[in-house]
Amino acid sequence: MSSISSHEAEHAAMVECAICGEATGILSIQEQEFAYRDGQHEVLLHANIPVISCQACEEAYTAPGAEEAQHEAVCHHLGRLAPVEIRALRTRLGVSQAKLAELTHIGIASIKRWEAGSHIQNASLDAKLRALGGGPQEFPIRSGFRFHFPPKPEACEAARRWRLRQDYSSMHSQRELEAA
Repeated sequence: MSSISSHEAEHAAMVECAICGEATGILSIQEQEFAYRDGQHEVLLHANIPVISCQACEEAYTAPGAEEAQHEAVCHHLGRLAPVEIRALRTRLGVSQAKLAELTHIGIASIKRWEAGSHIQNASLDAKLRALGGGPQEFPIRSGFRFHFPPKPEACEAARRWRLRQDYSSMHSQRELEAA
């Protein structure tokens, strides 16, 4: 992490240092490089994180919001929506977490974890969320499958009669009889 200039120090608001307790901490945003392991591969990612630099004790440490910035960088590296983007999508759609869970058939606990930044959604569920991003006009939200045309009566009857075969040995015996 780089140190801040005297010009930045003059124009920044002083905050209390968590280390020495003096009101000489300066909040700034700094670029941080950190390692992320994606399976067997390790990559270096960059994130702009909030840092407090104390003028009294000359210590520097990350401020609240640093972990969220790192999490967002990981999400973007993986090509996934970040928590703030998921919340923005839900807000734009005008639905609660519970309603989004109902509409997408994704568990509400998963949605809460993604929005809190404690988990990252897999690629297929991310694609499902992105499909909603076109808005209700482009991608109508449906709470279940509906036929666009009435099914034929014979198709309904065939569906009622259909059963999984319990024992394949009877099928095998019948084929042997037909072959003889």
